[in-house]
Amino acid sequence: MLRRATTQRSGKGAAIALLAGLLAAGAAYGAVRTLSGSGHQPKSLSVGAARPRLPRPRITARPDAQTTSPIATFRLTDGAPRVEFRCSLDASTWRACGRTVTYAAVETGTHRFSARVVRPGAQQSRVAFFIWTVDAPVPPPVIPTGPPFEIAQSGPPPLLYPGAGPSPLPVTLSNPNPDQIQVTSLSVAVTAGPTGCDPRANVSIEPSPVSSADHLVIPAGGTLPVTAAQAPTIELVESGRNQDACRGGSFSLSFNGSAI
Repeated sequence: MLRRATTQRSGKGAAIALLAGLLAAGAAYGAVRTLSGSGHQPKSLSVGAARPRLPRPRITARPDAQTTSPIATFRLTDGAPRVEFRCSLDASTWRACGRTVTYAAVETGTHRFSARVVRPGAQQSRVAFFIWTVDAPVPPPVIPTGPPFEIAQSGPPPLLYPGAGPSPLPVTLSNPNPDQIQVTSLSVAVTAGPTGCDPRANVSIEPSPVSSADHLVIPAGGTLPVTAAQAPTIELVESGRNQDACRGGSFSLSFNGSAI
């Protein structure tokens, strides 16, 4: 019959054995404690935690998702101090960038802008990105100008008085073409006035009533005086303000029209 051998210790040797047992048990369970202080109260050893990831930057300004502009500007903000920005366009190499990033010649197609923040020590944030498409610009429509013709003032301009009503402008049309033409529109604009007399506030103009349905015919190589009923009109309106600056002055006019 076997008997279990026992060893008894006392005094200082027993305390050392007890401490060794505690250290072994702590190692087995992953928690190491030391005895400290006069009362030998256990004190935990602190283990350093992993550093939190930097917050990703926010893209606060960007181009439209669908645009024809080859220029793309982005603005970035971050939520952590002492960081630097890194940017990439279409999976290109990450490069240092500022808070405002501009690409001046973006080709047509779909593109991806990416940004992140980094801090010395290889710590970096998750990536913020924006995808947009640059369409080819639409060419302006071609507006046919029609055959050329001339519009000239054919008489002295009318005298204008505030509140007198519209006055027809005497004009004559000339056709330098070898075929007759049909004038479908005729208008006038005031380009300048006396000093202190703003034409926008003091003058009212109306285009000629001619149209494609009610046109003017000018014979080949000929001229056509426009009747008062078909001429553009001009009027000095009664504005209710002091219009002395308009008295005795003159206005510069510009005529325009179209023909087929």
